[in-house]
Amino acid sequence: MKRIIFLLTAFVFCLQISGLSQKAKVGVSGGVALANMNATIDGEKQNWDGKSGYTAGMIMDVPFAPHFSFRPGVHYVQKGTVQQETTGNTTEKIFIALRYAELTFNFLFNTNTTGAKGNFFVGAGPAVSLNLPSKTVTKTGGVKTEGKNNFGNTIAEDLKGVDYGVNFLIGCKITGGMILSANYTHGLRNLVPDGYMTDDKLKNTCLSFQLGVLFNNNSK
Repeated sequence: MKRIIFLLTAFVFCLQISGLSQKAKVGVSGGVALANMNATIDGEKQNWDGKSGYTAGMIMDVPFAPHFSFRPGVHYVQKGTVQQETTGNTTEKIFIALRYAELTFNFLFNTNTTGAKGNFFVGAGPAVSLNLPSKTVTKTGGVKTEGKNNFGNTIAEDLKGVDYGVNFLIGCKITGGMILSANYTHGLRNLVPDGYMTDDKLKNTCLSFQLGVLFNNNSK
């Protein structure tokens, strides 16, 4: 419930920002998410496999100076990683499927070019990810089991819940308001609960490629 209230508050805040600028535009975007986790366990760097998923949500673009705009967004994002171990003739795969409602607050530099080349942009900003129901799927010798991930900060939980980091993006806006972008979010929070009292580290990373559209876009 707290997460729903927070998301609604953030959405209303974005709408208020939009109302303050006649040039502000609201849109939607979505695409594929390629996630992994930077992990250090017992002092050793882990080389886990990436996990693919998808992302979808709402964005807003608010110009505030020549060549510059503020682009907040809220997205559903699938993250996680895949661990694989082989013992003898048996291979065990563990799919850590994490789900987040991610809020990004990006500041963009726009080239403002017109015509067929469109408008190119690059930007960065903070990101806050609120955990949603997630699971871990284990496949061993053709047998599949599922378990719920518990979020918190005690030894009874699997991972810390809320994540935060920094987001980078680059892309272009095509005539008609269509947007193509590449986004990279690097988690800064160690998701290992403090209750474990170890030096282990788990941090999210996610690269996504998105297609979006800004509505009521009058610019070329």
